[in-house]
Parts: sequence; C-alpha cells; structure tokens
Amino acid sequence: MAQSLGLSSVTYSYEGNYDDLYVEIELPTLYGRIDEVQLLRSTFLQLVRSKNAKTVVLDGVSGTGKTSLIDTLREPVCASQGFFCTGKYFQNSAITEPYSAIMAAFSDLCDLVNQSDDFEARKSKIAHALGADGVVLAKSISNLSPFLEDVSVGDSSTEETESKLFTKFKLACKSFLRAMSCDNHPIVLFIDDIQWMDDGSRQLIEMFLQDKELTNVLFIFAYRSDETEKIKDTLSKMRERDCINIHLPNLSADAVYELVSAALGDDKGATRELSALVSTRTLGNPLHVIQFMEAIQRERLLTFNTLSSSWNFDVEKIQKEMMVSETLADLLTRKARRLPSDILEALKIASVFGYSFSEEMLLHIIPRLVEEAASAFSDDDSASEMSQMNCST
Repeated sequence: MAQSLGLSSVTYSYEGNYDDLYVEIELPTLYGRIDEVQLLRSTFLQLVRSKNAKTVVLDGVSGTGKTSLIDTLREPVCASQGFFCTGKYFQNSAITEPYSAIMAAFSDLCDLVNQSDDFEARKSKIAHALGADGVVLAKSISNLSPFLEDVSVGDSSTEETESKLFTKFKLACKSFLRAMSCDNHPIVLFIDDIQWMDDGSRQLIEMFLQDKELTNVLFIFAYRSDETEKIKDTLSKMRERDCINIHLPNLSADAVYELVSAALGDDKGATRELSALVSTRTLGNPLHVIQFMEAIQRERLLTFNTLSSSWNFDVEKIQKEMMVSETLADLLTRKARRLPSDILEALKIASVFGYSFSEEMLLHIIPRLVEEAASAFSDDDSASEMSQMNCST
C-alpha cells in the first residue's frame, strides 16, 4: 500500500527545473544510544574531577556506531580545554605499519599541545621530561621536534639488539604520555579497531594501563566484537583493571522505527510497516539502516513530492524490488555502479592505498582521471557519492 508523509528535515538539490529537484533524506549517524553517551560523558567528567587515568573498552560489530559514539566526547573535551586524540588500525596495519594508531594519536597530541595557549610556558618542562627519550620517538612522530629544543635526532645505534631498541621505544612512549599530561588539560586517547593491532602496539597498551604515575588521561579502546581471537589476552588484562565496558548492539525494532519516522517526518505511525521491513532486512545495524534507506531512495522507491511536501513509498514494492539477500556490500556496489566510469577507475586505483587517499596522491599517478573527476564533481552529485565510498564500514 502506498504511503504519503509530511515534510521532514531534508536537503534540496536544484538544477534548473522542478523535474530535477532532488530531496536527500537526512539520517542521523548515531541513534538510540542515549545511555551509552551519558555513560561516556560521565566517565570523562570523573576524569576531570579526579585526574586519575581511566579506561573505556567499547565493542560492537561493524556499523553499530562506535566511532560516532566516541565523537560525542569532542565537545565536552574541548569545553574542558582538553585534547582529543585518535588513531585507527587497519586490516594490514600489523604487517605494514606497526604502532600506527598509537603514533597517529601521539601526533594529534603534539599538534594540540603545540597550539594550546600555555605551550610556551610548558615547552621547556615537556622537553626536560622527554629528555633523550624524545629523540627515540622523533623518527616515529614527525611533529615532535618543537618539544625537543636543540636536541639532534641522530641514528639509533645499529649495534643494539631489536629487543633493546623496542625496550627504549616503550620507555620513550611512557615518558611522552607522562610529559604531555597535566592537570589543566585532560587527554582523551581513542584507539579504534584494536582487533587489527600489531604485537608491539599490544605491549605498549598494556604498559600504559599498568602505569600508576600517569594522570588525567582517558584511554578508549574500540574493537569489533566478532573479531576478538587475536586480542583475547589483552581484553582480559583490560577487564582485570577498573575499566568501563560499553557494548553497542544492533538497534531494536522500536529504535529503527523511531529513526525512520523521525527522518520522514512521521508522527502518526505511518512508517511502522516500512520500518519493520528495514529492521528485518538490516537486522537493526545502524549503518545498514542508513544504506538501505539511501538505496531505496536512489532506486526511486522512496520519493519526495514537492507539491505536497511529502514522502511517498510503497512497502510491497520495496519488498519485491530490494532483494532479501542483499547485503551492505551489495548496496554499496549498487551505489558504485551509478558513478561515472572515470571516477570508478580512480576509486579502483585509490583502493590500493587502503582506507583513505588524497587528491594529491592520485594526481601523481593518474592526473587525467583526477582532472576529469574534479570536473565531474563540479557538474553533479558524484563528489558526495565518492566521499561516501571512501570510508570504512
């Protein structure tokens, strides 16, 4: 049965005549997580008051909104003059980039401390606290140099064993975090996807958690709950300590209904049947819900009537035309096939670089494709499409 709903929060794209008027549905990236947001913020407030280091361990399958949940901390951290630092592991990080997520978070911290109002007042104290350990870290953290004063970054001794060098490196990381922490600036260190971390990173994390002299730091470690085989021991050690555990399940059918009805401006229950279908097809996974809703709009199974300012859809038609077995990968494949061929070619080449890439990177390899893609972006909505494809699910 066809349904028609009143105007909700929408974005218009107009290209000359009303036949080309396209209304984009706006879906929240975080929904149904009020309790988790409150727990996370209360943990941060406890850190601000007590200055005692704290640890949050967050898990959920891919697409449940772990990163979006942690991002809700940015505002209170900023309001408290704190530093929010992030690092993320990728599936091949353990082989190609050891310590990559931790070093990325440390690099964030260097930038934030360097930009803080009291940097000049703290600079010499930080440099003194780092001492020779700063030189050890300088090769891994390119923006550490402002904290090293006139210390020369020389080559490490080639005569030392790998074990001794790693011991020095670990101690340098401990000294770095101690030096950067202070009472006036709480630090949030968010390390994402630790299920893919290397063994050296595991040892660093375990060392941080055992450091009783470290203060005013909130560690947040996130992992995919269906990929825990390699981190079982680390998780056990985390839970032995006084850490906060947060699990993000898929959304309930009621939560999916609230999300869909809010997006479509339904206050009379008209989306109940549609949301039940969405919940069944996506199993309540928030990312899958968003992708499914975007997919039915792209396929013109969900349309916006500009004359009546309402959304129109037919649940039976959606049920028939959207395959039951269609996964998130299938939905993304549908989206990719709608992109211009040159942009698809650019994405194929860019995928070799992993999770993200820059226009500058591609320009050196495929300048013609980048120029044509940039031209295409100025003409249509392909830029938005490509941006959404360039993300980890």
